[in-house]
Amino acid sequence: MANIWYLVAIMFGVHEDGKLDVYIFREPKNSTGFYSIGSCRNFVSENPTYLIETLRKQYGDRPMKQLLCAPVDSVKQLLETTKQ
Repeated sequence: MANIWYLVAIMFGVHEDGKLDVYIFREPKNSTGFYSIGSCRNFVSENPTYLIETLRKQYGDRPMKQLLCAPVDSVKQLLETTKQ
């Protein structure tokens, strides 16, 4: 099975319960994710305005702490820890 990568933004700030706000981009459109870390990174470098506008709509002017391309297993683990 091919490794799938997701583009994940982690926002600054922590909620009272210790949880972080994480945004997983649904890119590329009509696909399960990126098929390589290189294609994910290329998407980031080619679409900075789109990324900023998407996060601004979701979180206002709150700054982004980190933007990363993460393998599907890491994203699943991140989602599990944010549920707790």
